[in-house]
Amino acid sequence: MSSTIIIVGGGIVGSALAHFLSSSSSSSSRRKIILIDNSLTPLQGSTAHAPGYVGQFNESSTLTRLAIDSVAEYAKIPNGFEVLGGIEAVATQEGISRLQTRCDAAVQRGLSARIITPAQAAGLAPDLVRQDDIQAALYFATDGVANATAITAFYQQQARRKGVEFVEGVVGGIRYGEDWEVVGVEVEEVVKEDSNEVEGNDSQTVKRKVTRIIETNTLILATGIWTQDLCADLNIPIPIIPVAHPYMYIKHDRPADDDTSSQSNISPRSGTLLSPSGSLSSSSSPSPLSNTTQKSPLFSRLNNNNNKPSPWVRYPEHQVYARDHGDFYGVGTYDHGPAMYCEPSDHVAIGPWHDEVFTSALERAKTLIPILATHDGEKDPSMVGRGVGGGGRVSTAMPETKFNGLFSMTPDNLPLAGKVDGRKGLYLCAAVWVTHAAGAARFVAGLVEEKERADNDTVRDLDPGRFRGRAWGELKEQSLKGYSQIYHTGEN
Repeated sequence: MSSTIIIVGGGIVGSALAHFLSSSSSSSSRRKIILIDNSLTPLQGSTAHAPGYVGQFNESSTLTRLAIDSVAEYAKIPNGFEVLGGIEAVATQEGISRLQTRCDAAVQRGLSARIITPAQAAGLAPDLVRQDDIQAALYFATDGVANATAITAFYQQQARRKGVEFVEGVVGGIRYGEDWEVVGVEVEEVVKEDSNEVEGNDSQTVKRKVTRIIETNTLILATGIWTQDLCADLNIPIPIIPVAHPYMYIKHDRPADDDTSSQSNISPRSGTLLSPSGSLSSSSSPSPLSNTTQKSPLFSRLNNNNNKPSPWVRYPEHQVYARDHGDFYGVGTYDHGPAMYCEPSDHVAIGPWHDEVFTSALERAKTLIPILATHDGEKDPSMVGRGVGGGGRVSTAMPETKFNGLFSMTPDNLPLAGKVDGRKGLYLCAAVWVTHAAGAARFVAGLVEEKERADNDTVRDLDPGRFRGRAWGELKEQSLKGYSQIYHTGEN
């Protein structure tokens, strides 16, 4: 008997699912896989605007495993992952104690992590860390940045080669049978047709909407912030809460021959100590990447060895993070007052800009970043003449792009991934960050395949039904509270 698997959502999670399922030994001509998304080109979900920095350690052991698995998958993809390292910088004794606890736990889980001095942190990321402002930092040598759009494109390309069908359309509902088993989905597609005009007999393209039912016995929702819309008739709450989040990127004028990695006695790629002459005291592994033309707007020049970006930086005490994207900087902040519930519109994961809240929050965040900070209209004097970051030549006159990127929060900051009880054939793989996307997709693909026993802890932690019996208002409030305390909960 033939079967059909439908994946709804063409972002990094859904595309990874299509790749893993179509690459499985269970795939054959008797099994059909269809991926449906409103827009495959360009991407319009959270994948398209994800900052892309990947911190593998999380206080949740399940999320740590998913992140490690994801990095292993991304490293196989051309231009998929760059090992740049990650830094968490603090300015208080309480912060140092927390970093030490995180460091010990990360090492226990097999990650490369160690406490470094303010001078070492500033040397690794001179544009993003001011030595005099911090007391210590935690350095994760094998962390880095993921090119979410390149990864997604790669997974889609591989899936197409394996026969996966891609459909552009909006899924309006799920069809169930008498026993609440999945039997199909209702899809509204925009169909383009050539039409001949009566006068002049000229040909033109006509678009019309067509609704059809696609039958399936296995349905996976990788729909992120839109998941609630398709789960309204379930008898369990699915608290995937779309939240507003301000991010900005800022063009800089760093010279092409600037090599910031020479400022530190730590190799950003390997985390190994360097001798005073700059030679490695132990061997470092080369970058797993190769050059490719597939690039995200937020992922420029990552393979330009003449001007390699620095590690990403987090300031957990300020709920701020920063990235060197190559030829511009990125800054995001959670420190903007109460978290904002923000329903997506027009099938795009970009929300309205709340200027009165977001702009001031980003301006505060910029004061932590030496290359972006100004003093009475002048650039940060600590950067002048240092020979890094263009010698402080970045100024407030740089072009800035600000946006409100929507993403998913849950009450416990964990994805909803797995089988949905009471709905045979229905699976979720939603509220998944880029950090954990490939790992979560492989986990759910394994559940669909039923080839091997899944890890019990992961099944329990990610169970879509784990909030059964709880009030929706309470779950929403807890999710929003989690956003405001995101660096206190260990989420990345």
